[in-house]
Amino acid sequence: MVREFRGSYSAEHGVGPHNQRWYWRYSEQAVRDWACILHGHFDPAGHFGNVRLD
Repeated sequence: MVREFRGSYSAEHGVGPHNQRWYWRYSEQAVRDWACILHGHFDPAGHFGNVRLD
């Protein structure tokens, strides 16, 4: 289904370890700063996005 719509799992489930380098390379600093602020606001204890399920 992902191929059919030319999508990726990154859009639905975060950046992921395989796309991290592209995130740092192509995302502007302001975008990364806002993402950090929002993550801190909605997940102050740091539970989300820190566990690999594979």
